[in-house]
Amino acid sequence: MSIADHYAQSVTVERYTESVGSTGAVVRTWTTASTVDALIAPGGGNESFSDGKVTLYASHRMYCDAGTDVTNKDRVVYGTATYRVIFVKNPNLRNHHKQVYLDEVK
Repeated sequence: MSIADHYAQSVTVERYTESVGSTGAVVRTWTTASTVDALIAPGGGNESFSDGKVTLYASHRMYCDAGTDVTNKDRVVYGTATYRVIFVKNPNLRNHHKQVYLDEVK
C-alpha cells in the first residue's frame, strides 16, 4: 500500500490573483489553481519551524503527492471549509509526499 492510497479527499487549491478591471480598479480574487487528491487531518496545534525562531499555528495538516503545486500563498478548500496554507514541507527532502500545514479560516 502506498501513501497515495490514503488520499481519499478531493480538495481545491486556490491561488490569489489581482487584475485591473474595466473601470481601472484592482480586482482581487481567488482562482482555482488545481484539484488534487489529498488527506486533511486535524493538526497538532503549535508548530515551530526555522530552528524554533518562528512559531506557527496550524489547525490541520494536508498530505498530498510530492508533485502537487501548492505554496504558502495559496489556500485549500474542502467541502465547506477553507484553510490558509501556512507552510509546505517535503519530509526528509525525499520527494515522497508533501505535508501542508493549514489554518482553518473562520
